[in-house]
Amino acid sequence: MSTETITEDENALRSLARKQVLRVRNFRFHLAAFVVGTVILTGVWVLTEYLEADGWPERFGDEDAPGTWHLWILYVVGVWALIVALKALGTYFGRRPSEAEVERELERLRSQNRVDEPAVR
Repeated sequence: MSTETITEDENALRSLARKQVLRVRNFRFHLAAFVVGTVILTGVWVLTEYLEADGWPERFGDEDAPGTWHLWILYVVGVWALIVALKALGTYFGRRPSEAEVERELERLRSQNRVDEPAVR
């Protein structure tokens, strides 16, 4: 198949496919960064809490009693996970509207416009 026989529709589809591949690749990078970052951050959290509490946890909480580990990591990882989840939604469900969806919306707007127009006498 020569490049001369590729139609404009095929070029448009190729462009859309290329954009989707790039979105998926970008999402996978963010997901990998989240996993690696969470592992590193967990190590930092364990180390700092271990040193501050003078040993392994006796309890978890916000009080400053000896042996208490603070769970600040849950807030950081939770927000980061939410961001990655939103990125996933945008990647896999953020698609261009189909031609049928566009036509339905146009028809809805046209019918709404007819109702809003005053009757000509």
